[in-house]
Amino acid sequence: YEATISRLTRYKINIGSDPLTTDYSSRTVLLGESVSTGVPLTHESHAGGTVIFANDGTLLVSTGDNASYSSTDVGSASETYYQQAINDGILRPEENVGAFRAQMTTSLCGKVLRLDPNTGDGISSNPHYNGSNPRAPESRMWAMGLRHPFRMSIQPESGSTNPADGEPGTIFVADVGWGTWEDLHIFDKGGLNGGWPLFEGQTQLNSYYNSGTTNPDEGNALFKDNCPQPTNWVDNSDSTLRRYVHDRPEVAWKHGGTDEARVPWFSGTTPTDPRVGTAGSPTTGIQFRGNTAIAGVYITGNGLGSSMTGKYLFTDYVRNWINAATLTDGAQNWISDISELAPINTGAGIVHMMQNPLDGFVYYVNIYNGTLSRISFVGPEWTNEPTDMSVECDGTSDPGGAFATWLASFSGTVSCGNATVTDNSSGLSDLCGATGSETVTFTLSDECGNEITKEATFTIEDNANPTFNESLPSDDTVECDAIPTAATLTASDSCGSATVSFNESSVAGSCSNEQVITRTWTATDACGNEAIHVQTLTVEDNTDPTFNESLPSDDTVECDAIPTAATLTASDSCGSATVSFNESSVAGSCSNEQVITRTWTATDACGNEAVHVQTLTVEDNTDPTWTAEPSDMTFSCDGITDPADAFNTWLVSFSGEDTCGTAAVSNNNTGLSYDCNSVGTETVTFTLIDLCGNDISKQVTFTVENTLGVELESFEDIKIYPNPAFNSVTISGLKSDGKVLIYDILGKQVKDMSVQNKVAFGLDLPSGIYIIKIFENEKSTIKKLIIK
Repeated sequence: YEATISRLTRYKINIGSDPLTTDYSSRTVLLGESVSTGVPLTHESHAGGTVIFANDGTLLVSTGDNASYSSTDVGSASETYYQQAINDGILRPEENVGAFRAQMTTSLCGKVLRLDPNTGDGISSNPHYNGSNPRAPESRMWAMGLRHPFRMSIQPESGSTNPADGEPGTIFVADVGWGTWEDLHIFDKGGLNGGWPLFEGQTQLNSYYNSGTTNPDEGNALFKDNCPQPTNWVDNSDSTLRRYVHDRPEVAWKHGGTDEARVPWFSGTTPTDPRVGTAGSPTTGIQFRGNTAIAGVYITGNGLGSSMTGKYLFTDYVRNWINAATLTDGAQNWISDISELAPINTGAGIVHMMQNPLDGFVYYVNIYNGTLSRISFVGPEWTNEPTDMSVECDGTSDPGGAFATWLASFSGTVSCGNATVTDNSSGLSDLCGATGSETVTFTLSDECGNEITKEATFTIEDNANPTFNESLPSDDTVECDAIPTAATLTASDSCGSATVSFNESSVAGSCSNEQVITRTWTATDACGNEAIHVQTLTVEDNTDPTFNESLPSDDTVECDAIPTAATLTASDSCGSATVSFNESSVAGSCSNEQVITRTWTATDACGNEAVHVQTLTVEDNTDPTWTAEPSDMTFSCDGITDPADAFNTWLVSFSGEDTCGTAAVSNNNTGLSYDCNSVGTETVTFTLIDLCGNDISKQVTFTVENTLGVELESFEDIKIYPNPAFNSVTISGLKSDGKVLIYDILGKQVKDMSVQNKVAFGLDLPSGIYIIKIFENEKSTIKKLIIK
C-alpha cells in the first residue's frame, strides 16, 4: 500500500450501442484532476464510496476520513502513509490530524460533497461555498463528521428541483463504525455534522474526545470544543453554524454478541439514547446488532405491498439482515419503528440495494459471488371485489338489511396466512329523507401486514316525486275585487316528508287593475324530487267606481247665492279612482240669470266611470240698494256760482249697487226751473235699476234760495290775503272783531268762525274754489277764495 487519492471521473455512454459502451474520449475529471485536488487516502480503507444524483440534479459524493482503523489516529499514525502523502502533495501538513480531517471544512475527507455534475465545482447554495474558489473543499462540502460513509441514498421527490434553493433532498448515510457502534444518519439540510471522531453512535468517543487535538486551519482550536452534544431538536437556521453541534445518528446499533440499538432523545435539555422498543423510547420495534452499516433504499409505491410504502430499508454487511424503518417528519427523531424485513444471513456480503421503478421490487448485490437478488411481493388479491350498490327508498324494501348483506359480500385471497376483509363502516350516514349513503373502504389484508383497499359506495336512493294531498285549484277568471286567497297545499312522500313552497307572479294587463296571476305550488321531498301545480287567474276590472260623499242635488238659487261646487272623491273596489269636474252654463233672460250644469266624473285605473250631474237654475229677484242715496239739497245763491251747475252736479252724485252685478241710476228731471232771481224747489225722482229690471226709487228736492242777502254796506277797504291761499288767510280792513262763513262750490256751508283784523286764521280745507262771507256788526260782504 501507499498513499493515493480518490478521484471522480465522468464518462458518457454510447446510448445507441447494444450493449451499451463507454465513450472514453469523453473523460472529464470532476474531482482529483491532480494529486493535490483529490480526496487523500493515507490508509487501506475509509475512502467513502457512493456517487448519486440528488433530486435537484446536483451530484452527491461520500468520502471517508482516510485515517487508520487500527489506532486512535490523530495524525502521524505509524501504520498510515501520511508522510508520503505530505511529500507527494496529496495531503497538506495542516490535514495531518488523522480522523479529525472529518471535522475540518478545509478537507475533503469524512464528508458528503455536493458538486456540479458538469464541472465538479461546488454549488453556490452549499453552506460554506467560497465564490472566489468554487473547487475548494469548503465550497464542495454539504455534510461533515463522517468516518466511512460507504453507502448513502436519497429519498425520491424530497427537497427542491432547483439547485439554488439548497434543498437537494433527504439523504440517508450509513457511516461504518470503528470499535463499538454503527450509525445511520439522515441529513435533510446542509452543514450538519455527524460528530466523528468525537462521537461514535450516540455517545462520546473518549479516546479521540480527550486527545487534545487542535485544528491548524482554525487557530489550533480544540476540535472537541467545536462539536458539543445538542440540547434540543432545532437545527441552527444558519447553515454555516450547524457544524458546531453534533447531529446524532437516527439509529446506532452495537458490535458484539448482544442485540442493542439506540435512538436519539432528550430528557429536558440533556441528550439521551434509549434503546429501541423500551419504555421511554420514541421508537418501537426490534433490537439488533452488526458491524458494518449499509444504507439501503426509500420505498415508494406498492411494489412491496402497501405496508412498506414510505419505509426505509437498511442492512449490515456483516450480519446480512434487512430492517425496515418507519419514518416521521423529522421534527424530532426520524424513526418511529424498526421491524425486521429479512432475518440474519438473508444474503451474504450485501453492499448495495435499490428499488426498480418498473416493478417496485428491491434488488441487492452480493459482493462475494456477484449475484443479484430480488425482494418481491405477492400481495392480497380480490376474488369478489367491492362494488357500488344502490337501492330505491319506496317504503317497501329493506335497505338496512341490504346494507348489512352488502358489507359482508366481498372476499379475496392472500399468500401469507389467512385473508381478512375489514371495512371502516360506521353505519349509513343520513342523507335526504329516509335515504342514506356511505362510502366504505374495504381492506383485504394478510398476516404479514400487507393489504389492499377498495372503496365502494352503498346508496339508498329516492327518485319518486311527492304527491299533493288536496284537490288542486283550477284556472279561473275573476273580478279584481274577488281574487281568491291562494290555497294552502300539503304533500306526502313515500320516502319521508315533503314541503310545499308557493310562488305567485303576475303579468300586468291592459290597465293597472287587470292582470294574469300565475300561482305555482312546488312540493319538494328531502331528496329534491319535485311535483309542481300551476293555477292561472285572469283578473278583470268591469266595476265602476263609487262616490264617497252625498251627491249635490239640482236647485234654484239667487244669483248671489250660487253654492261653491262640492269637492267629491271616489273609491274603487280594486284600487284608486280620480274625480274630474266640469262646469258649464247657459245664459238666462238677463245677464244675471243662467242655468249652470256641473258634472263630476269618477274614473278608475281601468277606465270604468261613474258620472253625477247637478243643474243649478240661477235667478235674480233681488232689488239693488243705494250706496249714495239721493237726498235733498238747498243751494244758496252767492252771486258767483251758477245754481244750474250745482243742480247738474247734484243730479249725478247718487249711486247704487246690485248683489249680482251693476245697477244704474236714472231720474225724471226735465231741467232746473229756478235761479237766484227766481228761487224755488225742484222735485226729482231717482230710480236705481239692476240688469234684470229690479228697481227702487226715491223722490228728493233741490231748493234754490238767496241766503246771502244784500250788503247793507260795502266794505271798500276789506281785503283777503294771500288769495289764493294755502292753510291760512288774513283779513284786513275790519274796524272790530267779525266772523266769516265759508261755502263750497255747491253752496254748502263748510266754516263758521270768528276773525280779527290782520290776524291770520287757519282754513283746514281741501283745495278748491270757495265763497267767503265776512260780517262786521250789521255789515257784510262776499268774496271769492281760492285754496291751493
